[in-house]
Order: sequence, then C-alpha cells, then structure tokens
Amino acid sequence: MSKTLEIVYDAKTGEARAVDGMIWRTYGKDMPVKVVVDNPARITFRWEAKNVKGRSRGASNTAVGVRETVTLLKDTMDVQVRQMPLGYDNSFTGSGSCTAQPYNPRRK
Repeated sequence: MSKTLEIVYDAKTGEARAVDGMIWRTYGKDMPVKVVVDNPARITFRWEAKNVKGRSRGASNTAVGVRETVTLLKDTMDVQVRQMPLGYDNSFTGSGSCTAQPYNPRRK
C-alpha cells in the first residue's frame, strides 16, 4: 500500500481520477475511478487495477487484479483505504488524513 494517494474529483461532472504508487508502477499515469458514495458525510471511490505485478512466495512477477476502495470523511478529512487482491481472501487496510489542494497536473 502506498504512503501517498492523489485523487482528482470534479463534483460538477462526477468524474474522478486517482494515482498511487501501485497505479503509477502498473500504468505510468493516473486512472479513472468510480464515485460509489457522495453524501454530506463522506465520499467513497472505488477502482480495480488489472495486471499489477507483485511477488508471492516462490513466484516473482505474479500479475493480479487489485480492488481499491477509498473513503474520505468530509468533516474530519480522515481517509480510510482498503486494497483487496482479486482471487485471494485477504485484504490490506490503512488510514490517514487528507489535504485538499487545487488541481495541479504534474504527471502526464
């Protein structure tokens, strides 16, 4: 799980894009994400990254799909992240705080 995550969300159009270390290593750019919840209390984004290179015991460069769900609590700006490798029965969770910033396209 990456230490940083960037999500660009246009509330007017409902469009969102995300990039973290896993997405950047896999695609070299951000990717579109779905907004699954947007209410006064929270906003939740979800996406699936396909063909993510990873390692498992005895096998290197295993490609898997990963579903990532990110929930931002609007009043506290706390964020909760959950990653689930598709086809496996484990998941990874993390939490932190979010800083809202104006959009600045740094990566192409």
